[in-house]
Amino acid sequence: MGLWILQDCIGAFGRAGEPADLGGLIAEAARLPGLRSVIDVDDPVFLPPGDMPRRIANACAQGGEPLPETPAALVRCILDSLALAHRRTIDEARALTGQDIDIVHMVGGGVHNQLLCQLTADALGLPVIAGPAERPPWGACSCKLAPTVPLRAVSPRCGRLSVPVPTAPSTSRRAGRTAGAVRRPGLSRDRPLGSGNATAT
Repeated sequence: MGLWILQDCIGAFGRAGEPADLGGLIAEAARLPGLRSVIDVDDPVFLPPGDMPRRIANACAQGGEPLPETPAALVRCILDSLALAHRRTIDEARALTGQDIDIVHMVGGGVHNQLLCQLTADALGLPVIAGPAERPPWGACSCKLAPTVPLRAVSPRCGRLSVPVPTAPSTSRRAGRTAGAVRRPGLSRDRPLGSGNATAT
């Protein structure tokens, strides 16, 4: 599903006269506790456009999750949920290939969202390299199973970074719930997400 859910929410905020500046909302979301509310971003209910905040609230209610009460809380819910979905994809890749994964390359529009990169690194416990943004392939996250290419050769263009510096998992200031199954298939909080004190981009 990628960032479609977030983009639709931003549009809904603007139409409702609420704060709709993505950079400001991400900065505010980074200060909120992680994993307070999560959803299954791959649920087909989120495919159609329109009224996305209400559908997220309904999904939280059905799953027994606390309702995000502000636009920033909705943004944090979406980004936490995307990070967990990225972890699920990587776990599936490990199971299918039988190979270990030691670094993840995030491509597409999400590379400009430093909070999402950090939350993904925290969820995976792996470094995340962001870029490029210009040519998103079939997945929002792709894994590099055996790193043999120097970092400077991986992506000459990746948003504001001239060199794709990996985002490392947080080692301190972990926040939010760290255990317990989410009431949606394939999502779990068995690894903590960091507090996400990243600079919004």
